[in-house]
Amino acid sequence: MHRSIHPERAPRARLNRAAWWSVALVTLGVTSCGGIDGPRGCTTCGRSARPAVAWLIVPEQAAGMLAGGESLTVLDCRSGSAYERGHLAGAVHVDVHAGERMLTSRLDAFDRDTAYLVYCRTGERALRLGNRMAAMGFERVYAVIDGGGTSS
Repeated sequence: MHRSIHPERAPRARLNRAAWWSVALVTLGVTSCGGIDGPRGCTTCGRSARPAVAWLIVPEQAAGMLAGGESLTVLDCRSGSAYERGHLAGAVHVDVHAGERMLTSRLDAFDRDTAYLVYCRTGERALRLGNRMAAMGFERVYAVIDGGGTSS
């Protein structure tokens, strides 16, 4: 025989105490050291609990930023031959396939307080390079997705 349970007497899902505190601390933006994560990082240690990623923009937004006179350093992460065939005016070439040590050395030479607009043909390399730069401490990196580069 099947017994039905009245909805008011049904067992309720409960978070255990540790899970509840975890959810509360993440919701409040508390970092691992106990500080509060604000716009400039943790109030105690300065690190951010948010993942470091580049801002994603589409080619139309990039064109608007460039036309608006915004102070940006443009990085072209297409192949060397594609860069030589043509690139945006003033763009600096960064070869993402140059090797780990060479790429890190190249990025370390850039000013972390400058805003960067990173582009390639499809947006894939721009996103990878932009996220890498953000992880290295660059705060204003805009990766053009869905293309934006001229060719290859």
